[in-house]
Amino acid sequence: MKCWILTIGMGLLVAASWGQQRRPNFLFIIVDDLRPQLGAYGHPDVKSPNIDRLAAEGLLFNRAYCNAPVCGASRASIFTGLRPLWPTRFTSFNTRIDKDSPNAVTLPELFRNYGYTTISNGKVFHQNTDTQEAWSEAPWRPHTLTAKMEAVNSQWVEPSSRNYVHTISGSGPYFECADVPDTAYFDGQVAEKAVQDIKRLAAANNPFFLAVGFIRPHLPFNAPKKYFDLYDQPEIATNRFSPANLPKECSGSGEILTYSKTDRYNSDDFHREARKAYYACVSYVDAQVGKLLDALNESGKAAQTVVVLIGDHGWHLGEHNFWGKHNVLENILHVPMIFKIPELKSKKIDRVVEYIDLYPTLCELAHIKSPQTLQGRSLLPLINGKSTGWKDLAFADWRGARQMTTDRYSFTEWYDEKSKDIYMLFDHKVDPGENRNVADDAAYKSVTNKLRKQLNDFYFSLKKKG
Repeated sequence: MKCWILTIGMGLLVAASWGQQRRPNFLFIIVDDLRPQLGAYGHPDVKSPNIDRLAAEGLLFNRAYCNAPVCGASRASIFTGLRPLWPTRFTSFNTRIDKDSPNAVTLPELFRNYGYTTISNGKVFHQNTDTQEAWSEAPWRPHTLTAKMEAVNSQWVEPSSRNYVHTISGSGPYFECADVPDTAYFDGQVAEKAVQDIKRLAAANNPFFLAVGFIRPHLPFNAPKKYFDLYDQPEIATNRFSPANLPKECSGSGEILTYSKTDRYNSDDFHREARKAYYACVSYVDAQVGKLLDALNESGKAAQTVVVLIGDHGWHLGEHNFWGKHNVLENILHVPMIFKIPELKSKKIDRVVEYIDLYPTLCELAHIKSPQTLQGRSLLPLINGKSTGWKDLAFADWRGARQMTTDRYSFTEWYDEKSKDIYMLFDHKVDPGENRNVADDAAYKSVTNKLRKQLNDFYFSLKKKG
């Protein structure tokens, strides 16, 4: 029996506290592999007018961090409110909540228990069949990829892409620029379905939690040609070299090399081509976000709906010659997070926050009692300007690496038997690009010792609580 079950009396007390006021609706948008490379985050070279509009009207968190640098683990943590804990919980891209933490109540499941209509469109949980009791209706996706060659036939729509198939993985090109409408690809179909759901849910007049998951800019970078046409030759990373003193345990992802047409990998031309393709996918998803925001406004429910937009984790765009995720550097852990809460003025929040804080925050916004198992803290005090005592810390766990972000530093310790006494420390005040690991520098000895103790104390307490 799940520990989240509430008594009828408790439910009545919570409902009574609202009086005649309705609970807010929630439009929860999660974007795969989206880093804060957006206009709203100071990158005008990326065309993201709809996300920028949401940020201008809402709350933009400048220093939000994910708790795991891979899709499945990050999403499982977000929707259970539990931290990843290597090697037992939320450790890989194909993490399943119902396997790793079967007794946890997910955020949409809790909301459904309180009378919400909960809907999942697109890629929300990594596995579409995971924890289906969370949803009022079966989770919906445009198609399911069941075989390698089927992937070529479903994710790539340009006939010429069939001529480029990776001999080992069976995948097609790492990007595609087809002159097709938005709905030719996954995300356009997801947006179309979600727009119809907004209309349907608004007419039903019952509080709803609508989760919409877009898969771009995840590889392959496939988007309609009109979004590629927004860009000429983007500037490429200036730090295309390995950070000084980087441990071998911190490596790049080989994911992009499982696609074809990567024979010029890490050449100047490849860097420009790959950045342009990533940016095009961001603009494609931005257009889909705009459709949802417009539909919400037209439904008459915008004033009663909390909008949340996040990426599940960040991505390297050629920095250190890395492409992808799968490590605990800043470009992977730093993520976009934007709220629009009715009646709250727009502002930017510069304190360090983490995704583990999302679940309790949304519960408090809905006036729903949070499960006692949650390991984050509500962001509402911080949002309301009551920042005294805020933790200003974020933690990530990945393949034997425990990482902690503070207001100034990123500190990592590897703790498995093969990597004992390996540390990584970056001083973001003097080295925001993380180009030099200073963990062994004499000038930083006291900082390393202090942060190591703080990190180990945190994980000791976390394991103690379970």
